[in-house]
Amino acid sequence: ATVAAIGRAALFGAVAGEPGVAKALDIILDEVVTCLRLCGIPRFQEAGSEMIA
Repeated sequence: ATVAAIGRAALFGAVAGEPGVAKALDIILDEVVTCLRLCGIPRFQEAGSEMIA
């Protein structure tokens, strides 16, 4: 994928103001990092198209 739509999460977080947006984006980042670790990939730059099902 060349793009991911994460605007809705930020929009929902906006209900709580700037801290809410930051928290929503932190949650998404944590999920991405967890998925990469579960796949055995230490850095995002090492993820390739073969990882996409």
